[in-house]
Amino acid sequence: MEFSLLKRESNYLDRQRQWLLVCFAVMLYLGILSNILGLSGAFDPFFTASNIVFLVVVVSSFAAYLLGKIGVVKGITFLAVATQVFIGMDILYSAFVPTLKDNTMVILINMLILAGNMFFSLAAYQARLTRWLVGIALGVYLVCVIVTGNESLRNYFFMMLLILLFISVLSLGIARNGEYLVNANKILQREEKELLQVLRINKKQIKAYVALAKERHDVKQTEHLLDLLGEASQKNVIDNVLQYIQTRELSKQNLERVFPELSSSEREICYLILQNKKLSEIGILLNKTESNITTQRGNIRKKLGMNPSDNLQKVLEKRIRE
Repeated sequence: MEFSLLKRESNYLDRQRQWLLVCFAVMLYLGILSNILGLSGAFDPFFTASNIVFLVVVVSSFAAYLLGKIGVVKGITFLAVATQVFIGMDILYSAFVPTLKDNTMVILINMLILAGNMFFSLAAYQARLTRWLVGIALGVYLVCVIVTGNESLRNYFFMMLLILLFISVLSLGIARNGEYLVNANKILQREEKELLQVLRINKKQIKAYVALAKERHDVKQTEHLLDLLGEASQKNVIDNVLQYIQTRELSKQNLERVFPELSSSEREICYLILQNKKLSEIGILLNKTESNITTQRGNIRKKLGMNPSDNLQKVLEKRIRE
C-alpha cells in the first residue's frame, strides 16, 4: 500500500497535494479524537455527537483515497468541505445557545480553525474551493454577530472581513501559479518524451552517456555503463571513440614516424584511407585522378611488403597500433 501510494501521483504538484492531504487527515483525526475523549475543546453533548460524525467522514474520505476510489483533489475537497461544514455547525450552535460556557471564545477559536482550513486549501492550489470556504466562513461569522449581538464579535467583524478577503485574493494568485506549474510540467514531460523518441534511447541510457562523459571510471563501472547503452549504441560509442583517437594521433609527424619508408604523398593517401575515405573521395581531396591514386596505393602495398589478399586499411591500422 505504501509503495503504491508513493507512486500514484505522476506530477510534482499532485505529490505535494498528496503530502498535504496525509498531514491534514492525520491532524484532523488526532484533533477530533481529543475532543471526543474530552482532552480538549468545549464539552457539550452536541459537540461530541458532531465530532463523532465528523471523524467518520474524515476517516471514510481518507480511506477512499488510500484505496484509490477518489483522486487527491477530491480527497482534499472532501476533507476541506467537511471541516468547514462541521466546524461551522459548532460555531452556529455556540451562537444559538447563549448558555454555553465561554461561547464567544468557542466561536473565535473555531473561526481560527476555519482560517487554517482555508490555508490548507490554498496550499493545495484549490482556488475555487478556497473561495467557497471563505464564503461559508463569512456567512457563519455574520450569523453569529447578528444572533448573539455580542459586542466583541461585532468589533472583530471588519478585521475578520479583511482577513477573509485577503485569503480570497491570495486564491486568485495561487490559481494562476498552480495552472502555470501544471502546464509547465506537461510541456516538459511532452518534450522529454519527444526527445527520447527522436534519440531512440531511454533515461537510463542518457544517464550512462553523461556518466561516461563527466569523469573517469574503473573497468567494471565502465563496462556497466556501456551495458546500459545497449549493444548497438555501445558498438557505435566504442567505434567512434577509437576512430577519434586514431584520427587525433594521425598527425604528419606520427605518420612519418610510423611509415618512414613512404613518401609524403603516399602518407597523405594513408591518412585518408585510415579515415575511411573512398578512392574517388581521396582523388577529389588530393586533386589527383583515381588511376594516379590506384598507382600510389600499389606502391604503398609494395613498400609495406603486403600480400595481394591483405586489406590495406587493416594493415595500416595494425602498424599504427604497434
